[in-house]
Amino acid sequence: MKKKALWVLLTCLMVAALVLSSCQAATVEEEKEGETVTGTVIEKEAPKVEEEEEVVVVEKKKEMVLDPATHKMVTKPEYGGTLTFVTGTDPPYIDPWNGSAGVGPASYFLEKLAIADWAVDRDIFSWQSTSYFPESIYRGQIAESWEQVSPTHFVIHIREGVNWQNLPPMNGRELTAYDVEWSYHRTLGMGSGFTVATPNATGMLGIPFESITATDKYTVEVKLKSPVLTALKTFLCESYEGSWVYPPEVIQQYGNLNDWHHLVGSGPFMIFDHVIDSSWTWVKNPDYWGYDEKFPENKIPYVDRVRQLVIPDYQTQVAALRAGKIDYLGADIENAKTIRNSNPELVEHRYFSTGQVYPIDATLPPLDDVRVRKAMQMAINMEEIADTYYEGLADPTPYGQVGMACVGYYLPYSQWTDEWKAGYEYNLQGAKDLMAQAGYPNGFKLDFNLFPSWVNADVLQIVQGYWKELGITLDVKTYDWAAYSSKVFSKSAGPLGSWYGCVNYEPMAWIKVQFWSGNPWSFPVGDPDYDALVMKADNASTSEDQVQFIQDCEAYAIPKHWMIIVPRTPSFGFVQPWYKGFNGEGSLGGGLLSATQARFWIDQDLKYEMTGVRD
Repeated sequence: MKKKALWVLLTCLMVAALVLSSCQAATVEEEKEGETVTGTVIEKEAPKVEEEEEVVVVEKKKEMVLDPATHKMVTKPEYGGTLTFVTGTDPPYIDPWNGSAGVGPASYFLEKLAIADWAVDRDIFSWQSTSYFPESIYRGQIAESWEQVSPTHFVIHIREGVNWQNLPPMNGRELTAYDVEWSYHRTLGMGSGFTVATPNATGMLGIPFESITATDKYTVEVKLKSPVLTALKTFLCESYEGSWVYPPEVIQQYGNLNDWHHLVGSGPFMIFDHVIDSSWTWVKNPDYWGYDEKFPENKIPYVDRVRQLVIPDYQTQVAALRAGKIDYLGADIENAKTIRNSNPELVEHRYFSTGQVYPIDATLPPLDDVRVRKAMQMAINMEEIADTYYEGLADPTPYGQVGMACVGYYLPYSQWTDEWKAGYEYNLQGAKDLMAQAGYPNGFKLDFNLFPSWVNADVLQIVQGYWKELGITLDVKTYDWAAYSSKVFSKSAGPLGSWYGCVNYEPMAWIKVQFWSGNPWSFPVGDPDYDALVMKADNASTSEDQVQFIQDCEAYAIPKHWMIIVPRTPSFGFVQPWYKGFNGEGSLGGGLLSATQARFWIDQDLKYEMTGVRD
């Protein structure tokens, strides 16, 4: 990027006999490796022009304010400009009723009853790389408040003064409790003319709803047939595809929300244009009711528009970032290194998320013997992989099913017993001894069925090298998504497959995914005692009990070695220096992915200083 010379502008101004303009200074805040470096960028003084009047350049620094969530000084939020992002594919549909692919675009214009509190202290909850949000940090969005009358009865109070966007056929009318009732009836097939539930409402479909009724314009009453501990949270926001409030007249007139020309919601952005397989453009909803939770005197959104470019090729995305054409791009370790070296001016964010694991069908020999599974784990030198292949950037600390962001539910390595820890430490001789004890001193051959996107091929090769020391060889077979998911559903994806561990997702839902026999996604382990523990957690009557029971599930599964783990790797995000308010946050809970973008702003002066563009 290069500065645009200011003397051209000044010459034109003087010829036109306009008033002399002054140049402002811009404050740059850059985060690197957990530190904030603050400096001042001052536009260069323009060359003197041989005229009778002298050119005066006035330097003015940006006003700084304290971000109450991060405790850092930031430039004062400002309005205007365009945020530009990139995606690799265009979603096949927009309506969340059809599935998770529609959640991205839907989160620009639709809202939910509750939303995670943007002002929460980041030392309490980091927001980074997580789909899990504790109930304690939720606040009202369309709902003003709610109350749990009993374990099977809760009441939602709808916020007054929330209007639908001023687009036909909603035409800016007020959103009411009757719209909420209609939306949930549509999702669950429970009334208002709907008899078929969406098959895609994660977490919602397992809740035994008895009725969802608007008792007046601003009150919704929800009753369950039997208690479910997570029902309120799921209903308010947590169901990724399920807990959206839809515009009734649009769907009544057009059947669904899959035609971009007819998208209307109550959210901060309105659709302006969509070029299939090319771009999306959203513009500011001028009548939006919301305010920035960090700076409650500020209405949102800050930016005038958001553009999302569809660029399938990743290296083309990188080129767009380097040229200042997009404001954010995620990267893996290898690409992060290249971007970091070529564009040191970019602000880098680093955060850990899930771990890639190799789940095991523990009903099939020889992996039905825990000694074999334990030996396979002990033969992997986690620290060596982290230090050499990942150059010290990966985390070799062992983990279980539940992610670290799930505070309370997560069972940290520091609390593992010495016996458990020994099963995850590199010990080649110990591994060989276990193989001999199990009757396999010379090893064996295994089928490894995988979905390529869920496995780092280089790390798998390293793991294969370790396992050759035990005489174990793999016949690796790759499948596309349809074929692999079919094998998982038919319980034929073993003996080894590909999956994730240490997942920052709703803990109870995730515990029911991996090894519980009642889930079609689970790998068979043939352990009724574990199934009973999962059901005990699912039927817990208090949150405190459920936390303990989920930890009991982890404590049972960790020494069973039902999945082979490898080091967790960080994700990276690179943002332009003028992109402000971002600290690695990806969502405001329950699929509210794009709602964060209403809370970011553009330092227009800095962008002009670096690119010569002010949009």
